[in-house]
Amino acid sequence: MLKSEYDLNHLADRSLVIFAQGGRHKVVYDREMSEYDYSGLMAGTTNVVRRTGFLGESLFTAALLAVTDAAEIKAGYLTGHGEPLLEDDSQSGFKEFAQLLRNKNIALQPVTLLGTNELPADVRLLVVAGPRDKLEAGELARLDKYLSNGGRLFVLLDSLAPATGIEQLLGRLGRRRRRGVGLPTRPRR
Repeated sequence: MLKSEYDLNHLADRSLVIFAQGGRHKVVYDREMSEYDYSGLMAGTTNVVRRTGFLGESLFTAALLAVTDAAEIKAGYLTGHGEPLLEDDSQSGFKEFAQLLRNKNIALQPVTLLGTNELPADVRLLVVAGPRDKLEAGELARLDKYLSNGGRLFVLLDSLAPATGIEQLLGRLGRRRRRGVGLPTRPRR
């Protein structure tokens, strides 16, 4: 049986798809392939759970990339300054963002530059997402060094949050923080 070949016998899931290539494998489970709306059930107005989205295509693409690409890209996610949590699935959380990166074969790992911590050598991209607290001078110096050595930075700032110090670093790179609020033009599915 395939489950034993890939050491998956411990799983109770019976509905899954296994992608395998050259000794690597990736599993996509049936329960991951759809998004559901439980609001009517929770409110007691219906006993029907409504499927609102199909994620199978992106999960299959990610699985194919994971088993055929030579190596996944290592990305760091800066923590320690009140950034949204990667596992938080609330509207202000970053769970969906982290899943999007995983679907693109990018391994996102939390990192901190507090104290004397350096970025791991294999981090090819650093994500700085919505810090609420000021970054220390040493952290900014390590970020500057990372960029000087060819590192890549993806910065998301909350336009309503106070300055964190990263604005000066961005200014030296010819970028500036813009104030404003973006509102979705259509409801989120």
